[in-house]
Amino acid sequence: MDIPILSPVEAARKYPNALYIISNLKAKDSMRSQLHTLGIMDDNIWVYTLDCNPTFCTNCMLKEQNLHD
Repeated sequence: MDIPILSPVEAARKYPNALYIISNLKAKDSMRSQLHTLGIMDDNIWVYTLDCNPTFCTNCMLKEQNLHD
């Protein structure tokens, strides 16, 4: 399965309404700032801070997002 890796600029241009998950806690502020500069709204940025199975936690976060929409 070939899944392309996009630069932040290309991702923001192609997918402005996507959910962007930041998983690097040390660089989270600069990454969030970069996404803001590219026009991504805070509602579309989630910082991954949970210390357990990432797939499970991502599914929980997505379910929570759906509850608020």
